[in-house]
Amino acid sequence: MALVSLIVAIILNSVALLFVKHSVAAVADMLDPFDSLAFFVETVTHPSFLLGGCSFIAAVGAWILALRRIELSLAYPSTIASYALIAVASYLFFDESLTINRVFGIGLIVVGVAIMNSPSASVPGFEE
Repeated sequence: MALVSLIVAIILNSVALLFVKHSVAAVADMLDPFDSLAFFVETVTHPSFLLGGCSFIAAVGAWILALRRIELSLAYPSTIASYALIAVASYLFFDESLTINRVFGIGLIVVGVAIMNSPSASVPGFEE
């Protein structure tokens, strides 16, 4: 259950950021982004931003469930999966670039987190 909660938290956090990006892009098309106050007010009252806020709140709830059973020092680095989700979704929905360097860099980070979360041999002086 904790692993499922962690995965849900990562997905909800990614969805929230996509909603926030959508609201910023929608408002930028309607208003001068240099009119800071109007831009801010229109952004935070946009339906996509509000959905993003709800997604963030739900993600926190999933985090609470996950952290009951998973150590934070292992759970938090797992959020790197959101980098990959955001990169692909931004490419699909916002026409952002997805270069080979970006894909390779995300891959390296994911491999690092996988190594960090894998069972390892004990090292004298370090506890598991």
